[in-house]
Amino acid sequence: MVTSRIRVLGRSGKVARELAKLGPPAGWALEFAGRDRLDLARAPDPRPLLDETAPAAVINAAGYTAVEKAESEPEAAYLLNR
Repeated sequence: MVTSRIRVLGRSGKVARELAKLGPPAGWALEFAGRDRLDLARAPDPRPLLDETAPAAVINAAGYTAVEKAESEPEAAYLLNR
């Protein structure tokens, strides 16, 4: 029986994929929000999604990870990673 939910921001990156492989602890559910559900580059405020789902905890696994490209796009990298 699921008693609490964990919202994971990000779905296709390494951290999110590893969390999905591990699965949630007993009594918990992992709910992943990929770019299709929450695009932090376009709408950097996750509160509407979090208010809608009211998770007990949030893990931010989203991020701008293209290191070389981040040097030429520092604003985009900052926006996503802050």
